[in-house]
Amino acid sequence: MLNKLYINNYALIDEIEIEPQNGLNTITGETGAGKSIIMDALELLLGERADIKILKDSSKKCVIEAVFDISGYTLESFFEEQDIEFDRQTILRREISAQGKSRAFINDSPVNLTQLRELGKLLVDIHSQHETMLVNKTFNRFEIIDACLPENNLIKEYQNAFKELKKTTATLNDLLEQDKKAKLDYDYIMFQHNEIEAVNIKPGELNELEEEQKTLSHAEEIKSSLVNCTLLLQHTEKNVLELLKDIQVNLDKAAKYNKSIEELSNRVESCRLELKDISSEIESAEESIQFNPEKLEELNNRISIINNLLYKHRLKNEEELLSLKNELLQKINNTDTLSEAIEKLEKQKTAIENKCILVAKNIAAARKKIIPDFEREIKEILTQLSMPYAQFKIELEESQELNAYGCNNIKFLFNANKGGKAEELQQIASGGEYSRLMLAIKSIVCKNKKLPTIIFDEIDTGVSGEVADKMGKIMKQMSAYMQVIAITHLPQVAVKGNNHYKVYKVTTGQHTASKIKLLNEKERIEEIAKMLSGEKLSAAALENAKALMQA
Repeated sequence: MLNKLYINNYALIDEIEIEPQNGLNTITGETGAGKSIIMDALELLLGERADIKILKDSSKKCVIEAVFDISGYTLESFFEEQDIEFDRQTILRREISAQGKSRAFINDSPVNLTQLRELGKLLVDIHSQHETMLVNKTFNRFEIIDACLPENNLIKEYQNAFKELKKTTATLNDLLEQDKKAKLDYDYIMFQHNEIEAVNIKPGELNELEEEQKTLSHAEEIKSSLVNCTLLLQHTEKNVLELLKDIQVNLDKAAKYNKSIEELSNRVESCRLELKDISSEIESAEESIQFNPEKLEELNNRISIINNLLYKHRLKNEEELLSLKNELLQKINNTDTLSEAIEKLEKQKTAIENKCILVAKNIAAARKKIIPDFEREIKEILTQLSMPYAQFKIELEESQELNAYGCNNIKFLFNANKGGKAEELQQIASGGEYSRLMLAIKSIVCKNKKLPTIIFDEIDTGVSGEVADKMGKIMKQMSAYMQVIAITHLPQVAVKGNNHYKVYKVTTGQHTASKIKLLNEKERIEEIAKMLSGEKLSAAALENAKALMQA
C-alpha cells in the first residue's frame, strides 16, 4: 500500500507530504484547490510522460517520491527480472530537471519509464476522472474481464506469442517485398551480368589494347623510323658503325706511341659493339611491325566495347567493372537465398499462429466461463447502488482474425430501467450511471487483481443523496481488503473515510500554493458542514455533519 507521497515543485504545489493509512482515505477540497493535481503528480511518478510546464518554479527541479509497503504481494519476481534490489518498503522517485530532463528510480536504481509503469500497474490502480469513459474502449473491456480470469498466465502467454507473431509477420512482409523487387529486377540484373561476363575482361587489359592499337595505327611511321635508324647505323656510305671502326683504327695507331690512348680505343670498341647489337634489334623490331587493318579493327572494336561498359556503369577501370559483375552475381544468388528464407519464415509464422490460436481458444473458453458470475456480481452491486432493474450483459463473439486480445470481439450492453432493452453501453448510459457501473466494475476487478492500492478521482461525479451514500459504502467495503483513496466532492462519501484529508490553497502576496492536511475530528465536522451548506457555517449544518458522521 501507499505509505507516503512527497511532491515538490509541481504545478501549484511548493511542497507537500501525505501518509495515507489502511482502509478508506478521503480527500476533499474546493474546486480548483488542487485535489486532482496530486493525482496527476502520482500518475507522473508511475510513468506518465513529463512536461516542463509542470514546474512551479522553473529554476528548480520537480521531485515526486512515494513509499509503498509491498510485503505480502509476491512481487519479488518482478525485481529479479528487472535486476532491481527488492525491498518491502519500496521507494519510487521521479525527477524533472529545470531543463526538462526526466530521471526515474526504484529503490535508488535508475530505471526507464517502461519499468516504472510496469511496477506501477502492480502497485496502484488510479481511476482518473476521464477513465470512466474508457470502459467504452475495447482494450479496457478485455482488461476488465481478463483481470478476473483464474488462469491469468494464459493472457501473458498469448501476449508474448502474439507479439512474436506480429514481429515475424513484419519480417516476412519485408522479405516478401524484397523478393518482389528482386524478381522485378532479376531479368535486368541478369542481363547486366551476362553483358559484362560475355566480354571476359581482364585487369589491365585496356591499357595493353590501347598500346597495341597505337602501334598498329602508326605502323608505317614506326617502320620508316626504324629503317632510317638501320640505314644510319650500317647501310649508308659513311654509316655510324664504319665511322666508329675508322676512329678505332686511328686510336690503335696512336696507342702504339701512347699507352693511355689504348683505353680510349677499347671504349670506342665497346660503343661500336653495343651499337651493332642495337642495330640488330632495330632490324628485328622493324621486321615485326606489320600493317594489319583487320587486327586494328578488331582492337578498335574490343576497346570500344570495354569503354562503353565503363561509361554505361560510370566506372573508371576494368577492376571496378569486374567488381560490379561480382555484385550482380551476388544479387542473382540472393534471390534464391531470399526464397529459402521466406519459406523458412512462413513455416515459423504458421507454427506461432497455431500456438496463438490454441491459447486464444483456451482464453475464450475461460472468459465464457467467468462472464455469468461477473454479470451477476455487477447486477448485485448496481442493485445496492439504487439500480435494481439495471441490466448488464457481456457479449463475447468469435473473431475471424486474431487480435491483441485473442480470438474474441467484446461488447458491454447496459440498461438502467425496468423493461428496457440492453444496448451498447456508450449509446445509453448517463453520467451518473457510468459512475456507478465503473465503481461496480472496479470493486470486482481490484478484488481479483489483489492490488495494494486503488485511487478514485471523483468517481462519484453525477450522483448525490442516497446513491452517493451507497457508493461510499462500497468504497468502504473495498477498503477491507485494500487501501482505498477517494477524491470526492460528496459529504456522504467523505464521512466514510477512516482518514480525511483536505486540499486547500494559500495565497501570500503574489504567490498561491496548494496544501493538504489530515483533519482532526473537529476540523472534519466543519469540512463536512461546508460541503453540506456552503462556506458559511451554521449550527444546523454542524449538527447535520455530526449526524452524518455518526451514521
